[in-house]
Amino acid sequence: MQKFQNFEELFQNWLTLPSDAFLYISKSDGDIFTSTFAVIPQDEIDEEVETEDDIVPKEIYEMGMRSFIEVSTFKDIIDVYSHKHPLLDVQGCLKALIHYLKHDDFLE
Repeated sequence: MQKFQNFEELFQNWLTLPSDAFLYISKSDGDIFTSTFAVIPQDEIDEEVETEDDIVPKEIYEMGMRSFIEVSTFKDIIDVYSHKHPLLDVQGCLKALIHYLKHDDFLE
């Protein structure tokens, strides 16, 4: 499992994230930028817990986190955005992510 203290740290490591994993986020006030994140590859999940909204790895449940987005989708969001914005920065990627979450569409 990889843990990230905020979105900026996650963004700095996005190329190293395993594509066959899910991204989890802290249950917070909705501020993605200051939320904490975790990534667990599928083959590292031993036990899962069913919640009201989802099924998450037990470790994630115990950390008080929830499912956020598939890592492969997260990487696609940044990749698509970077084609039109080659000087990739954390705020632009956050904007692209929020756009995707709201509209289920890539921001170019």
